[in-house]
Amino acid sequence: MKIFLDSIGCRLNQSEIEKYASEFIACGHELVSTMETADLAVLNTCAVTAAAASDSRQRLHRLLNHQNLKVIATGCLTEIEPKLLSNLSGDIQFIPNLNKDELVRYVLGSVPSEHPALRVSVPGRRQRTRAFIKAQDGCNNHCTFCVTRIARGTARSIPVTDICADVRSALASGVKEIVLTGVHLGCWGVEYSPPQHLSDLLQQILTISGDFRIQLSSLEPWDLTPDFFRLWQDDDRLCRHFHLPLQSGSAATLKRMVRNTTPNGYRELMQIIRRLVPGVSISTDVIVGFPGENEMEFDESLRFISEMGFAAGHVFHFSPREGTPAARLPDQVAETDKKERSRLMRAVLARSGCEIRTGMLNTIVPVLWEGLRQVAEGKWQVAGLTQNNFRVRTIVSEKINNQLLSTRLDSLSEDGFIGSVILPGKQARR
Repeated sequence: MKIFLDSIGCRLNQSEIEKYASEFIACGHELVSTMETADLAVLNTCAVTAAAASDSRQRLHRLLNHQNLKVIATGCLTEIEPKLLSNLSGDIQFIPNLNKDELVRYVLGSVPSEHPALRVSVPGRRQRTRAFIKAQDGCNNHCTFCVTRIARGTARSIPVTDICADVRSALASGVKEIVLTGVHLGCWGVEYSPPQHLSDLLQQILTISGDFRIQLSSLEPWDLTPDFFRLWQDDDRLCRHFHLPLQSGSAATLKRMVRNTTPNGYRELMQIIRRLVPGVSISTDVIVGFPGENEMEFDESLRFISEMGFAAGHVFHFSPREGTPAARLPDQVAETDKKERSRLMRAVLARSGCEIRTGMLNTIVPVLWEGLRQVAEGKWQVAGLTQNNFRVRTIVSEKINNQLLSTRLDSLSEDGFIGSVILPGKQARR
């Protein structure tokens, strides 16, 4: 059977798609890159924003327009909008989020539960440089704007033995970067007796030998302690980048969001991280136009985010999501105000990111190269990421994809750097 896999949204969705890929291949099926050549399509949907939900619906409609194509839909949209999706016509089956880890078993049906192929997991098989490995699912937070807890359920940790097995499988397939993912990754192990912490999981992964590095997906700021960041002083395989969603720099707005942090607490955490992890970059998420956010609160948020010196950030203007408390809050903000506040917030983040990148110019850093594309005879364009998550591009005369190489950061590009690769025993190549 020929199978087309597609995913929208977060790294956790990508991790799940990678798992399906490896399991379908292990069971003897073929992955194809287009829906037109497939017998079966699997779509992992997203509903975290109105735009993601709209994208998910459009892709579902495109899949269902292809005759003789069986469609499997899973993910957050299928949980948030079951009535809408039930009106779709075509050969479609829905797999609930709580059952999505067993999706391949449900699809194949006749495969016995003890079939060894379904115990084979090689994350990153489709994207050899990087493997997204699911360490946790669900969330126990009650942020008033978020549908993820509704869609994904309560927090659940993947056992450390399973995670380490996935890491070893990924490394065996040639992966150079392990990306640990989860809805609320920082609460990994909290339900165990006695409770464990994400630092315990990292310490176990770091016992695995190999030439690889570890990147973490989004972490909530209230899960983290100074002891956690001391791990970065002992092993340079840990990437020096953290994505710490703030959502607002106004204490009053954060309170209405029911976020378990304050601007002062967040500031103290940033100071701890920068003291313990030299060369770190920190990115964030910000929501503008949250109900009740007046000009004073927005200005407070804008000043705070400017002060923090983020390397990058995603800015979302508030979009009411059915079923969340925020959708029912009074004092909804006008769309024109949301757009202007988004523009101002993005400008602040772009400025601080440019300042940080300017300070890195002419330094030599390790870059994991990927995305090889031939541009001329004997010339390839490659892109890669630094350990602190900045994009670097260059033209090379040797195929260096999936290699971790020292690189000089020569100049700024729109979203990162233009660099010169320093090949072992050779001069820098640009």
